[in-house]
Formats: sequence, C-alpha cells, structure tokens
Amino acid sequence: MKFVLVVALVSALATAFIPSATAQTNLFASSTTGVFTFTLGGANQGSFISGATSSNFRRLTFGADRTGDGTNDLYVGDDTIGGIRIFNGVSGAFDHSYSPSPGGQIRELAVDPTNLSLYYANLSRIGRRAADESFAPGTGQTGDTFVSGSSMFSVIIGPDLKVYLLEGATLRRFSTAGGTAEKSQAVTCTLCSHLEFGQDVTGDGLPELYASDFSGGQIRVFNVLANPSSWTQLSDAIAFGGTANPVGFAFHDDDMYVALTTAGRIARYRWSGSSWNALPSPGNTGDTFATLAGAQDVFFPIPEPMSASLVLAAALLLWRKR
Repeated sequence: MKFVLVVALVSALATAFIPSATAQTNLFASSTTGVFTFTLGGANQGSFISGATSSNFRRLTFGADRTGDGTNDLYVGDDTIGGIRIFNGVSGAFDHSYSPSPGGQIRELAVDPTNLSLYYANLSRIGRRAADESFAPGTGQTGDTFVSGSSMFSVIIGPDLKVYLLEGATLRRFSTAGGTAEKSQAVTCTLCSHLEFGQDVTGDGLPELYASDFSGGQIRVFNVLANPSSWTQLSDAIAFGGTANPVGFAFHDDDMYVALTTAGRIARYRWSGSSWNALPSPGNTGDTFATLAGAQDVFFPIPEPMSASLVLAAALLLWRKR
C-alpha cells in the first residue's frame, strides 16, 4: 500500500515538472550569441534579451525573482564572463550577473522548485546558490560548492526532489543535503551534457530520465524512479549521429525539442506510444523545428504559482521518512 501511494505521489508531482500545452506556448532557446523565443509552429519571434551580449551563452532556465516584479527571472550561463547572467523574465532586460566561486565554464543550470535554489555544473563541481544568491554549500563543502568531482556537465532536480548528476559516465543521486551520493551507477554515455525528466516510455506512469550524449549523438534514457535502488538504461530515444552534437533539450506534451549545436538547428520529435518520430514544423523537412546557429539549449518555463507541486513534494518527503 505504501508503495502504491508513493508511486501516485511521485507521478502527480512529475506531471508538474513537464510543461503541457496549456502551460506554455513559447519555446525559449539559447544560442552562443543570444536567447530567442519560438512559437510552437516554429516561427522565430526574435531576440528575447537585451542589455548584454556574448559569444558564449550556454544553458538557460527560469528561477528566483531577482528583479522584484513578482515573476521568475531568466538565468543564462555565459562562458565569456565565467558566470551567470540574470534577465527580467518578462521584459528580457539584463539586470546583473555573478560568478560562481570558483568560476569557470557553466555547462548546466537547474532550479529546485521547492525553494528556487540554483544548481550549476561547471566541470569540476556542482555549485548551488540560494534564491537570494547566497552560498548554499552541500555537506562537507565550502563556498557555493554543492559537491565536487570531475567531468560534471549536467545536473537536474528530479520529481522525487533528489539531485541527479552525471560525472563522466557515472550517474549519481544525492539528497539536497549533498555529502555522499545515495546511489551511483556506471552508464553508457560518452559526454552527457544535459539531463531532463520527461516522457514515460515504460508504461509505469513515471517519467524517465533523459540525457543528451554530445559526442555520441544520442539521447540516452534511464528508468530511475520505478525502483530507486536499481536503475535501468533503456534503448536510446533518438540517434542523431556523431556530428549533430545534441546539447540542451526539453519536453512539451508528447514532443521533445533538441538543440543541435553543430547542426545549427532545433529538432523536434513526437512520442507515438512506441517510438520517437521526427516532427518538422511547417515549411521544414526531416526533424527540423527551426534553424538556430550555435543552438545551445531549449526551455519551456513552468508557470507560477507551483503551490500544488510543493504540497505533493512535502507529502512525498514526509511519507518517505515514516
């Protein structure tokens, strides 16, 4: 009975993590030189941000309101400054930036929905800042280091409110306290540069964990929620080949949008119930949703408030502690 209730809670919470058609109608996409918005028909609506330029923008996410207008702001990793830029989430106007301590290349951004803490991967460690940008180190760490390691390109907060990351070809799970990993498992992934929970392909009602393999050209898939003590690597969702270089990706209903940096486009695929099939936008062919030189990341903001998901999260955590 306890297992059934836990699965139900995780499943309901997971739904809040995956944007639906009623939640968002614009796709945000970053390239090395900017952040743009696209309609679901593939039309580029132009630049979203203003007041800051770079030749090395990377990942993007929406997080804590730092501009004071009551809405989530846009966070963008920028290798040129070795830090994170914050833009107004409504107007796109640049507000300020800060550099992790130590600074370096920002390869992933993820937000904890319960408190809007920002996690970021910059190769030798996973950093964390609280919603007010103060340091939030993990157990045994100092400064803004959550956990340290090597070849850390990706991090995500799961529907179970655990922290998942890939260190090289090892998938790890941590509690939000940090410290020692709760579970680690070797996986097949040459250079995984992004993690995202998305489409359930096993039929258990729980989202799978997906990873983009930059070097291998695949979208890898892992079942990590059905049995938290024993993970399964599933068949690859998509195989682009070694020259497309998939980086950031996002889910919207039954669709997956993938930024292909070397190919200079955003690809779109739809889940049929048994396989992922190319779904080009009107006027395009193959899997092309839109062209975007130097594409880095794609994101569907989850609308505020998130009170329902927070209630479910609290219930899940309390239940697990019983």
